[in-house]
Amino acid sequence: MLKPNKFDVVIGNPPWISIKGKHKSIDISEKELNYYFKTYNCDTYMPNMYEIFIRKGLRLLNDDGFFSFIVPDRLCANQQFIELRKDLLENYTIKKLWFKVKFPGIIADTVVFVIQNKKPSQNLIEITENNKGIYKIPQDTYLNSSDCSWFYVKKDLFEVFNQIKKQKKSIQLFEFLNIKTTSGCGAKSHLVFDEKTNERQIQILKGESINKYVTLKKLWFNFEKRNLSGRTTNQEILGKKYKVLLRKTGIDLIATFDDSGIFPEQSLYFIYTDEDKNKEDLLFLTGLLNSKLINAYYRNFAITNRDATPQLKKVDLDKFPVIIPNKEIKENIISIVLELIKLQKPYLIVCSKIANSESSKKGYYDLVEEKSRLKSEMDKLELKLNEMIYELYGITTESEKKIIEECFN
Repeated sequence: MLKPNKFDVVIGNPPWISIKGKHKSIDISEKELNYYFKTYNCDTYMPNMYEIFIRKGLRLLNDDGFFSFIVPDRLCANQQFIELRKDLLENYTIKKLWFKVKFPGIIADTVVFVIQNKKPSQNLIEITENNKGIYKIPQDTYLNSSDCSWFYVKKDLFEVFNQIKKQKKSIQLFEFLNIKTTSGCGAKSHLVFDEKTNERQIQILKGESINKYVTLKKLWFNFEKRNLSGRTTNQEILGKKYKVLLRKTGIDLIATFDDSGIFPEQSLYFIYTDEDKNKEDLLFLTGLLNSKLINAYYRNFAITNRDATPQLKKVDLDKFPVIIPNKEIKENIISIVLELIKLQKPYLIVCSKIANSESSKKGYYDLVEEKSRLKSEMDKLELKLNEMIYELYGITTESEKKIIEECFN
């Protein structure tokens, strides 16, 4: 039975207008703003008219009715639309997502969505980009990401990781042995110093303190409750001797193994075990997190805030796919990781000497040659590591490897 003022199809191009803040396009009274906020439960920090029109359009649908708009692709990933995306994924069947649809007179990237007013049940969304090749992706793929973002993943890449997840030995990171993941302490940034300024301070590590397979610098902080802004405060956990340190932000994953017991700060995640004895498992994970395969997964399935400051949420870190290795493969990966860690210090020393030397001085080109030699050795080790991880994950053909490698072009 048709309901009054309801429709089987709602279609359109809503106004793309910011209505609050420094980017607002029209003047709206406080009374009108409050009406929109109360009536449509839209974002109040950076509200845009197209969100309001989407929420209104949903209310106009009959059961099983269809709804389609063309809107800026900011809807797909911006933080302000998390609740809207979550609502759509949980309560509606998304039939199609067409990314980067060309629209006359429009420079901004767009997305066209087609939604049915029906609860989703194992739904597959038809997706395409620039109208080039159409394939289907499970709606749960988006719902399971921490910010419910709608992202375009190339069909062949999606299929590679889909096959990985179907493997018998495939688990998620949080299921791997007894490891745990958490964030570093909430040290207030203005109280973190490059140099020690008083005897109460302890050394800490931030995201900027590490690079792949190496700790670059240690910072100083007075670890007291009044100087903390939440995050992990348990000193026993923070002080675990064996940890994998992982930067929270960046387009690539950057991880290192640490056995110093120094407290990490909140710009780092760290992986540890309660027993504090699983050094080998953590070395294995260090190599895994720095590999091209897992970085390809991160870039395409786990990254949030893609167009601003890319970052990794803990909930997505915990879902990273891990293939349980046999003893031989695990030992080989650990061996390479240890070699890479060993080479970092001499490489940094040579780089420092070159930076503080002049090309006219004796021995300068010897240093340049040594830097090149060390870099070549590290590159070969990383190549070997990536090949081992491809093998571990069942990526055996050159075409499959090419699919992964193309993520970094």
